[in-house]
Amino acid sequence: STMGVWGGVLTVVMAAGAVCDVTAVKIFWVSEPVTPGQTALVGVASINGSWSRGFTEVLHHGATTTSDHPLPSARSSSTLPPQFEARQGAGAGNQGWVPLATSGVTDYGAAVVIPSTFVTGSYDIRVSGVNDSLYTANVPRPWYLFGDQASYATPGGSVRVVGDGVALRTPEGVLTATTITLTPTAGGKAITLHARSGPGGAGVGAAATISHAYFDLPAAIEVGLYTATVFNTDNRDAVGTQLCTFLSPDTPCLSTLNISRPIQWDPTRFVVNATQPGPGRDATKAVQTAIAAAAQHGGGIVYFPRGTYFIRGPLVVAPGTRLVGESRELVSIYFGEDSSTTAPPAYITSSSPGPWGATELTFYVTAFANNIVQFKPGTHDAFLTRTRIRFNSYFCLEPDQGRGSRGRNSDWSHGVGVAVLLAGTNLFVTDNDIYSSGDVVSTRSNGAAGATYMHIARNRFWNGGTTHWGISWKQSIYEDNEATGVSITAMGSNYPQYQHTDGAPHVQNIYHHNNSQNMVWGNDREMMTSDAGGGVYVGFVETQSASTPTQISLAGSAAGTQPGGALCVLSGTATGDCRRVVSSSGAPIKPLKPPMVPPNLAALVLSPCADAYPLSTFSDGTISCNAAPDLVVVVLCDPPGHGSSSTQCGGNNFLEPLVLTQNDSWTAQYSTQYFAYNKATRTLTLKKSGHCVGSTTEAANAPIGLSTCSGSTAPQWLAHPSGTYEMLSATTRSPTGMCIGASASGGSVAGDKVFTVDSPFAMLLDTTSKITILPFQGHIAFNGNDYSDGGEVQFYSTMLGSQANWNSFSRTGGLTSWARYGAKNGAGMLGWGANFRNSFIGNSVEEGNHVWNYNTLPNPSQDPSEYPYFPGGSKTIEPWFFGSLTNDQGAPIDPGPPIDANIAMNRFIVFRDNVVKSNGGMVVRGTSANVLVEGSMIQQSDVGIHVNMTTTKGGIVLVNNTEPKNVPPNYNPYYVPPNASDSHK
Repeated sequence: STMGVWGGVLTVVMAAGAVCDVTAVKIFWVSEPVTPGQTALVGVASINGSWSRGFTEVLHHGATTTSDHPLPSARSSSTLPPQFEARQGAGAGNQGWVPLATSGVTDYGAAVVIPSTFVTGSYDIRVSGVNDSLYTANVPRPWYLFGDQASYATPGGSVRVVGDGVALRTPEGVLTATTITLTPTAGGKAITLHARSGPGGAGVGAAATISHAYFDLPAAIEVGLYTATVFNTDNRDAVGTQLCTFLSPDTPCLSTLNISRPIQWDPTRFVVNATQPGPGRDATKAVQTAIAAAAQHGGGIVYFPRGTYFIRGPLVVAPGTRLVGESRELVSIYFGEDSSTTAPPAYITSSSPGPWGATELTFYVTAFANNIVQFKPGTHDAFLTRTRIRFNSYFCLEPDQGRGSRGRNSDWSHGVGVAVLLAGTNLFVTDNDIYSSGDVVSTRSNGAAGATYMHIARNRFWNGGTTHWGISWKQSIYEDNEATGVSITAMGSNYPQYQHTDGAPHVQNIYHHNNSQNMVWGNDREMMTSDAGGGVYVGFVETQSASTPTQISLAGSAAGTQPGGALCVLSGTATGDCRRVVSSSGAPIKPLKPPMVPPNLAALVLSPCADAYPLSTFSDGTISCNAAPDLVVVVLCDPPGHGSSSTQCGGNNFLEPLVLTQNDSWTAQYSTQYFAYNKATRTLTLKKSGHCVGSTTEAANAPIGLSTCSGSTAPQWLAHPSGTYEMLSATTRSPTGMCIGASASGGSVAGDKVFTVDSPFAMLLDTTSKITILPFQGHIAFNGNDYSDGGEVQFYSTMLGSQANWNSFSRTGGLTSWARYGAKNGAGMLGWGANFRNSFIGNSVEEGNHVWNYNTLPNPSQDPSEYPYFPGGSKTIEPWFFGSLTNDQGAPIDPGPPIDANIAMNRFIVFRDNVVKSNGGMVVRGTSANVLVEGSMIQQSDVGIHVNMTTTKGGIVLVNNTEPKNVPPNYNPYYVPPNASDSHK
């Protein structure tokens, strides 16, 4: 079979008479949903990617093709390649196994074509004749359920399903019918519900998509727990999937829907009786009296009749209290002007966690504010609905506090806060009209909180800062909101993770649907970013035991715990697969003896030189991070697991060895300092601080630490050609026979080593498996949104199993899957943020014009770190629009080689049926692998689809795409061929 790969044609050649053992192979993922006649990516697990090594790939390309590098040469082999085959799933009739056209083969995956003769439904796919490799594709993969009360539903209410393949799309574009079966856990008859087939009226969020379905619950349904099973067709033989939502390490598989009675609010009214209007009208006392009465009663309604209320100080209500106005058009509340020293934490909040809410009120804040509305950590069943907030911290500020002004002067040093600060569970922010000179809705700086099960819908936002910071958002729906930036600092709708202090900084299970975002000019002009940070480990693992398939022992030690985080395989066996962390623990320290690679981190001590480990190959007297065997020393500024990330080590005397080839991730939380050896003085010193390395005694297992270098009394070491360092006697300066080594005693490693995940990998990990452990960001669906006038929508750093489908873009910066490594030499970001299993389907670029700093040119000699931000750099997508990128792309995009040339940080990425109507294109570059670009159309543009053959890692498949006729194949305007004519250059 033939198929477009790298812009050319791929032919699979089989060696005659060869034999290939493919029994140790499993399919662990297929890009779904997929329609008959379309291409699907397949993730394959085998021992260190050995399954693919029977393929010979011969690539042909036309003479007009231009590229950064010659096309990859063919691989030859004497073994027979395994074949993929598929059959119709349950309910479609057994047509038998059908061979699949295959292309884009890498060690960890391939691309296959679903036969056009198949009907829409589920498909069984396997490696030919290997039943153990079977994977059933096109079945629903529900991420979470969302009830009418968020974490639960009520009789007569509703429940919504969000996930992958919730519905299927036929070749004609029609969605299949989705059903859900609810089975009482206490016993009884199961009920089956059919999803609404389309929009169910304004504001109900009932639109059916491939990611979402909406079900009405019968009023007579009994309260209780129900096991939920989702089907994406109504065929009686269809394959269903039982819900299994990872909520937290304590609840790694929630399989039930909770149906309960709704919260009962006390209807007792406490009316605010304030004088209207008049000089000196201050409603503070009247409002506080009504609030206090409601608190004394145990809750109720604090009611504001039509009027204008001037208030000093915050409104702090007891749980069970609702602030209710006659209507937001008739009631306005003005808060007195505060400064940065007098403003309360929030102007509207609760005295303690619990249910409360506000509705039909208009709030004005015209000076400094920390927050306008705050849902405190632990809040539940709370709401802000049909309010109007006008928060402008720059409004007519006085040049001097307390003096009169006509608003012609402003003290621009005043800070800006957040209109609605979120935390808690079952929060509803709906039908509001909010103007904020700062952020609009956010979980930023809200303590050890995070927010889960939120419904933010049908709001009109005017943002001076960010529309929302979705830090630590979980199991939430953000839909039907309209946001417009109103300042040069306006930013977008972001789902980042910045090591939030709640201990579980993950962002997961979000349905972001039918929103509009426009006029985003602040910061990096990002319409949406999933910025990530943190992480506790990058390195290899020990071979797993079949008796404990969910336990993974690290070859090194983690820099801390990461409960609920993602453990993803970057290379080796099971590459491209991820699991969630349930727990972690330490492990006994093993003796460190040559010629073993250090199996663990352990405290540096003196040890007999026969047992010492070489710090580096002795060459020029400097311990180099590039010298074999790649062991340097990390200086811990704080004990392992400590929350601080200080890098001011000073004379700290706690040292740990660091195996650089394993990329142990101590280096961002702590400070890595390399050691220099002075041949003349025989001293080992820290390069940065100049402190000397030494030990207080000369006995075995004596700890090694740091001290000030004091001339003739400084500790001395004899450097051996093997790379070991032998201590010299402090009195005689003769060799002691004791060298720098690692502790061979028992105890726990200073950092967790054994991690337990929520389910086994498709194949047991082994010593070839290089992993990253970092906060989870994923299962986010961006569907049917409209973006205009701003920067990029970017799956930046970590993004796992997410999608951006059927969105519209005008005058925006791009739509990208953009993974990133941790920084080189241990500085900066700790984890390596992968982009795995993401899809971009049916998006339309209506107008490709966008803001761009055209005249800004790089000057790497002055500041090499800025190189990626300029034309052609790795942090730009211009002049294309869609992209699969990584931050560390290597030449010719970035100066210098990538951090790890063997790893693809973007893997299993699908671009399908996307349209660029003008001035844009598609680019696949950086360390990308197994990327599919299918059925896409580019019009009225000077670029088409470009694949960088130098940096990508194979498996880039281009199928049935339409590019502008005037653009050469694989054209890159930033590439100048070495032998180009002067006119071309």
